[in-house]
Amino acid sequence: RVLAVKLAISDIHCTMLAENADAVRFDAASGSCSLLACDRGAMDACRKCRHSSDSSLPQLWLREPVKCWTTFQHRVDGSVSFNRSWAEYASGFGQGESLNYWMGLEQLHQLTATGVWRVRWEFSDWNGTWYWAENAPFSVGPASDKYRCSMGPLDVSRSSVGQRTEQHWSPNNWQFSTLESDNDNWSGGSCARDRSGGWWFGWCNFINPNGVYLLPPAALNNTGIFYYLVNSVGSSLKLEYSMKTFECMLWQ
Repeated sequence: RVLAVKLAISDIHCTMLAENADAVRFDAASGSCSLLACDRGAMDACRKCRHSSDSSLPQLWLREPVKCWTTFQHRVDGSVSFNRSWAEYASGFGQGESLNYWMGLEQLHQLTATGVWRVRWEFSDWNGTWYWAENAPFSVGPASDKYRCSMGPLDVSRSSVGQRTEQHWSPNNWQFSTLESDNDNWSGGSCARDRSGGWWFGWCNFINPNGVYLLPPAALNNTGIFYYLVNSVGSSLKLEYSMKTFECMLWQ
C-alpha cells in the first residue's frame, strides 16, 4: 500500500526518505520514491512486502536492515505437481522460492535444528483476500524419525485467522507422509494419497498447502490447497475451497 510519493535522486536517497514506512520503491526514470506500508500483519522481517508471484514489479528497498523470513513452501499456480515421492520431498523440488517451491525436509531439519523458529502460513483466495497465521516454536526432526514436526500454539496477536486445535488436525508431533510412505494416524487409508500431496498428517489435517492446484477454487474431495477453519457457506476457510496462493515461511 502506497503511503506517499516523493522525489529522490537515487535508491539510497529514497531509502533515507522512508521515515516510518515499511519499505520504499524507487523509479530511476521518473525519480519517484514511493513510501510503502505492508497490510499483511505485523511482521518483523523483510519478507513482509515481497511481491512473491510477480517478478515484473519493481524491486523494493527496506528502510533498515532486518532479518528475512525463509520460504520453505510456495504455491502460485498449477505448473508444478506436489504429488511427489518421499525422496523428492526429502531433497526438495520446484522453481525457486518466489514461484512453486518445496525446500526439502532434510534442509528444513538442518535449518530448525538450532535456535527457536516460528512458522507463518500466508495465503490468498480467489477474491484477493489475504490471510495469515503464525505458530511458535517450530522445528522439523531428523530423517530417522520421518522428519517429525514440532509446532507450538497459534500466536493470536500475529494472525488474521484462527486455527483448529484438535491434535489430529494439527501438523504438531506427526511424522511426514508421502504417496509411498504412510506415517499418519488414519487407520482406514493414506492422507497423502487422499489429499494428493505430502505433509505432516495426523488425521488428514486442517491445512493442505501441497494439495492439487485447482481452478476454479472448488476443492473437489478435499484435495485442494486449503486452510480449514469451519465449513460455512461463503467462507474460503473450508475443506471445499482451494486457495490461489499459499506460502509457508520460517523466521528465527
